[in-house]
Parts: sequence; C-alpha cells; structure tokens
Amino acid sequence: MNKIIIAILLSLFVFVSCENIPSDVIETSDADFKLVSINAPEEFIYTQQDSTFETTIEFSNPQSISRVWFNIITEDGTTMLKQNVAMIGGSLTNWDQTSDLRGYYGSTILGKGIPTGNYISDYYVEDNVSSGNDKVHKIASHNFLFISGQQNKSPVISNLVAPDSVVVVAPRSLINLHITVDDENGLLDIREVYFMVFGPGSTTGNKVNMFDDGQESNGDDTAGDGIFSRIIEVTPTNTKGEYRFEFEAVDRAGAVSNKIIHLLQVI
Repeated sequence: MNKIIIAILLSLFVFVSCENIPSDVIETSDADFKLVSINAPEEFIYTQQDSTFETTIEFSNPQSISRVWFNIITEDGTTMLKQNVAMIGGSLTNWDQTSDLRGYYGSTILGKGIPTGNYISDYYVEDNVSSGNDKVHKIASHNFLFISGQQNKSPVISNLVAPDSVVVVAPRSLINLHITVDDENGLLDIREVYFMVFGPGSTTGNKVNMFDDGQESNGDDTAGDGIFSRIIEVTPTNTKGEYRFEFEAVDRAGAVSNKIIHLLQVI
C-alpha cells in the first residue's frame, strides 16, 4: 500500500491531526493525488467594500479527487464559523482529464459580526476510489488573523440563578446554576464563562467552567441562547458552612466581565 507524505514548504501552513481523518499520511492503493500549494491570506481585514475570504489549493495527479472543501473554525477549535465551503476545480489552470495539475478555488463571506481574532481554515478532499470514511482526507490547516474593525467590548454577566442554601442529603444534593452573558461583539466572542468556588474559611478557589451547549448533563436547556449553566453536587463529606462563588466571563481578546459574588450556605 502506497503512502503519500503530504508536505508544504511554505511556513505559514500548519498541519494538525484530526481524529479518524488522516492529516499527514494518505494510505490508499489508488488515490495518488498530491498537495502542491495553498494560497490563503495570513491577515484578512473586513471592509464594507470587500468581506470575501478567498483561498486556492492545487494538486498534482488530481484524477482521483471527487470534491474539495474547507471549514473555518475558531483557533481553540470550539466553534465552526463556516462549514463545507465548496472549492471549484479548474479555476487555476486549463485543466483536462490528462493534466497533471489541477487548481481549486473557494470563497466565503466573513462578516463584521465575527470578532477580531485568530482563526483556522481546514482543507478536506474526498476521493473517488476509496469507500466509507476512508474517502475523506484532511489535507492541511492554515492559520490567519481576521480583523473585523469592531472595537472590542468586555462581556457583561447578569441574572444569576442560584440557591442561597442547600440541605445535603445522601448520597448527594444537586445544584443547578445559570447565568446570562451578553457581549456587544456577539456570543461568538465569548471564550469562557466560569466561577471560582471558595470553601468555608478558604482563600484558595477552584475554577469551574459553565456551558451554553444545550447538554442536560450540564444543566443547560438551550444551546447558544447566552445562558450558561452548570450542575454541581454536594455530598455529606463536604464541609458545612458558607461557600463563596465568584462568576466571570472572558472574551477572545482577554477582556474580563464584571464579577458577581454569591454566597451559598451548605447545611
């Protein structure tokens, strides 16, 4: 079985692994395409006249390629901005069935509402000779800076929903916490929402993240509604007394929200 090592000499491209999808090595008996080059901006500045992100990619031995596309995600990989953006073949060269090279072109709109920050474009190929999941190959990743022109604003947290006290029963008591987060730059600008919890007489807190993912296990009802939630449990082994909770949110530029402090009596 042939192994085709994919390498880009341009320093601006960073290859990353992806679970179940090969990124560095393609193992196949027939899909012998090779990545030749990628062209994408290292810095993309939004303007009212032009908000189109454009990118091209070129392969040799393209006959086994069925389709090419790219996604754009946040730098931490938590949010998908653009998904399955098709790249059209033949735009870069006068390609025919016998040509050794073929180029693909793709574009998508990056609006002003997207926060300024670092993003990643991931490139994928589906071949026409393999079967099942083996048909899809992650080819490369490209990091770029997007400048939206927005002035960054700190997030604001409010409307904390939390009990003032809890009576502990065996084997455990559950507490569901909710807090609303607003950001003038959009919820996409939120990097994390969390609280620090300090036990009775303690000056050292433990950090606990909150989620807006719609997952029942986190106590969140609706994903993406700006209400972040977390379920915590208290057991008979926990020290009785007053616990202090300090809630904050941080955006992708590192700006920190206002702080909300809540006291909880564990009885």
